[in-house]
Amino acid sequence: RFSITNNGSLPLTDIVFSLSSGTNSVKILGDSRWRVDYMAPLANFPMSTTVYAAEDVINTPTEFEINADYIERGQSKTDTLNIGAYVDGQIRIRTYDLDINYVGDAPNLVGNLLNEGNTVALFTTIELVNPAVEAESSQSNLNKSLVTGPSQQQYLGDLSENSPLPFSIPLSINSNLPSGDYPVSLNVTYSDNLRMVHEMLLNDTVVYEGQPSTSSNNDSNNDAFAFVNGFSGIFPMVIIVIIVIIVGLFLIRRRHKR
Repeated sequence: RFSITNNGSLPLTDIVFSLSSGTNSVKILGDSRWRVDYMAPLANFPMSTTVYAAEDVINTPTEFEINADYIERGQSKTDTLNIGAYVDGQIRIRTYDLDINYVGDAPNLVGNLLNEGNTVALFTTIELVNPAVEAESSQSNLNKSLVTGPSQQQYLGDLSENSPLPFSIPLSINSNLPSGDYPVSLNVTYSDNLRMVHEMLLNDTVVYEGQPSTSSNNDSNNDAFAFVNGFSGIFPMVIIVIIVIIVGLFLIRRRHKR
């Protein structure tokens, strides 16, 4: 998008603007020629078109040339203008594989950020925030939140294109929270190649299956304890039987000797 202004003090008529690219890596796909019948002094004419830029010119400057043919005071004139531009890459971030994992007894929200764009997102950070409550929700759990307090902002580094970046955020979950699907809102900030900071809110859903059960571990411990106790009760009887057998064998051998 660009615009051209008549900076002179006289009106211009029968104006033809033409746009051309200064490099073979940038092609004009849309309109490249415009006709304007009349432009008053200081009048502004906006223009826009569609261009294609190859990946090898992402994050680099480029140049366009504008030719203007017009009539001023009945005379045909021509002007040439050069426009400098910057080919900015595209950054599109989304989340996937959200889950709740337990490290010891501490729950953590784990997942990945994926940049589906064509340039790197620099200095990426992530923070778990309270999701907006939806007034009309088909599931009651979606009106609740896993977040009981603000989380700390985490620095993840550079998010390259087509390359997942994992994250793990500690959670503080109420032990009485029922299992179900819960909304998750992640505030992601990053900088582009011009060091301009961008902020975006990613909304998703995670499945919470409740606190992990420890009954199986307790049962196995109880079984082992019962086995040890049972064995400790049988052990003295086994010793007595072994002593009786040894004494009997000793007496039998004495009789045979006699």
